[in-house]
Amino acid sequence: MFFNDRQQKLLSYPLDGSRVKTLEKAGRVFSYIPTFDIVNTLNLIFGYDGWETLVKKLEMLNSTTNQNGNHVVTFSAIVRLKIWDTNHKNYIIREDNGISVSIAKTIGEAMETASKASISDALKRTAKSFGNSLGNPLYDPEQKDVDYTNAKQLSENKPAPHSHQNASQNHQQPVPQTQPIHNSASQDYASLFNIGLSVMQKGNKLIVLGDDIFAKKDSIKAYGFRWDAASKQWYKPITEQQAA
Repeated sequence: MFFNDRQQKLLSYPLDGSRVKTLEKAGRVFSYIPTFDIVNTLNLIFGYDGWETLVKKLEMLNSTTNQNGNHVVTFSAIVRLKIWDTNHKNYIIREDNGISVSIAKTIGEAMETASKASISDALKRTAKSFGNSLGNPLYDPEQKDVDYTNAKQLSENKPAPHSHQNASQNHQQPVPQTQPIHNSASQDYASLFNIGLSVMQKGNKLIVLGDDIFAKKDSIKAYGFRWDAASKQWYKPITEQQAA
């Protein structure tokens, strides 16, 4: 047997639902595991020197500009993942491909974002072939091997926002509900989703959510979003959605 008992167990455990993130794309919700989580799991199961990757192919498939003069770039990548046995004598090789589209004001930023995202996508698609812990259950529509118990507990134990306020204050200043976009006429925000961002509706505005959000400002501004320093959010009135 190539993998030892510990590795077999770790690979076969149900996928912890608290590791799963979601994003909204063209009116559909997609589940995914962030790239850093996949890398951490590979290190945990196989060791820091027990695996390696090779970008076998990286190709720009298309480059054009949209009606706003922003650059739209599509990249494709093939990533090879090599896993060594515990003696570092034998290895298994798997590979898969990934594709990403990016929109930005400059061709350089669009190329950088699309190329990195395609490599990340290819790595995750390759890694999932090794079992549950590396994301394979997310490709099952029913997600039978995803355990959302921990995710539910984290959600239930999360402190309520503005918990320091009394009930009457909360009643007087209700928090606007935020919900995913489901309008079929909505603009395609594919390049934002590819870099880990989500576009949500909050009242009469669209807002952008995600990690390191200000560092990705050029990609966000390319869609016509503006920065609100008070709320620390990128926003755009819904009436501007079609014009952006």
